[in-house]
Amino acid sequence: MSKDVNDHASLVHSGRWAEADEALIGELGRVPGANALELVASLRPPVPVPSSSPVTDRARSTAARAVVLANAGHDRAGAVRYAEEAFALAGQTDPDTFWHCMVVFLHAEDLDRVERECRAFARSPRHQTVVPLLLARVLALSGDLANAHGMLTGVVGRTGSPLAVAWLVEVMAELGHPDRALTLMEAHGLRGAMTGAEHRPQLLAARGAAGFAAGRFRSALDDLLDAGRVLTSHGVRNPSVVMWQSYAALCASALRQSDLAVALAEEQYTAAERWSSPWGRATALHALAIARTDEHSVQRLHHAIELVAASRAQGGRARMCYDLAILLWERQSYSDAESFLDTAMQAARRSGNVTWADRVARATEAVVSARTSGARLSSQEVTTARLARAGFSNREIAGQLRLTTRTVEHHLSGVYQKLRISGRSELAFALGALA
Repeated sequence: MSKDVNDHASLVHSGRWAEADEALIGELGRVPGANALELVASLRPPVPVPSSSPVTDRARSTAARAVVLANAGHDRAGAVRYAEEAFALAGQTDPDTFWHCMVVFLHAEDLDRVERECRAFARSPRHQTVVPLLLARVLALSGDLANAHGMLTGVVGRTGSPLAVAWLVEVMAELGHPDRALTLMEAHGLRGAMTGAEHRPQLLAARGAAGFAAGRFRSALDDLLDAGRVLTSHGVRNPSVVMWQSYAALCASALRQSDLAVALAEEQYTAAERWSSPWGRATALHALAIARTDEHSVQRLHHAIELVAASRAQGGRARMCYDLAILLWERQSYSDAESFLDTAMQAARRSGNVTWADRVARATEAVVSARTSGARLSSQEVTTARLARAGFSNREIAGQLRLTTRTVEHHLSGVYQKLRISGRSELAFALGALA
């Protein structure tokens, strides 16, 4: 390993990010392009293709520079410029260059560009190993989860790519099938710490997203924080590479670790703002609105929804609208709550998420009922529900609140009825109502 690469690792470890990036970019100028991409923390294509010409070497070296800047997350224009240059050199002939350029465009949230180029090369024999996975990712980020699921299932079946597995697990979790997603990882031997696994941070983050969707907040938070530590050790600070902080913040909120939740959400927002990522800022604002529930929460969620509405990246839109509706309901703004629940329903149906569509339908019934009957959670019901959501048993809640177990059961039954949810596992998706 060269001195510059050793310097990069040392500088990353000490938090001297700009110097670390300069050291790595300096090293890229002194190695063949075929090896340049091996030095950077990049997403690997499903089937690597050997380099074959000086032009390809130069293109891959340039693409590696684009990846370094994208990982750093502070020079979006520079990353895109290098990706454009590499694509012009060999994107049409070298699938490896094509792949890494498209990944940088994905991180820059230029989903239209990625889709356009992928469809242009869909019939190219050289590109058929990378195009389906890239197109599936575009569909997933655009909110077309059902079609993304079909394409990713095909890629996983053909290649067994760990990255394809990670992206498929994320989609399955968003579709409301987290247990099936976790079973898929087990079937591919992806369990435990996954030390040494290719694309380990993506896999950890995907498992964390599935754990969150399943209501297993403690294990999900551990996975997400591990993903963050691995990414940081590789010099990756751009939330658009792996969106782990906002999920971790929501898990921390569910576990009543408010300080950690706020810190994670603010960290992502700052990084997303630096990278000019509307989707990154939106998901961070959503997490912050839940983590720090105050008079600004409604405004934060409004802004998050506006950012997502203006972007093609639609991930989390149903949940954002749902949480805003719950907050508005608690403030007795029933017509506004119903309006955002209607938007949440449209997003859930468009993505093919039957679980979320059912949850939104029940919330709509609850809002209508509250508007007509004035039903609201009592302070005792809120306190009891918060403890249940944090994972305490009915007996433990009774001990903390000095109540009988039967009284706790009575309070929780009232909460479930008023929120139109089926039980304890869905309390995590009524975060606003418990504020």
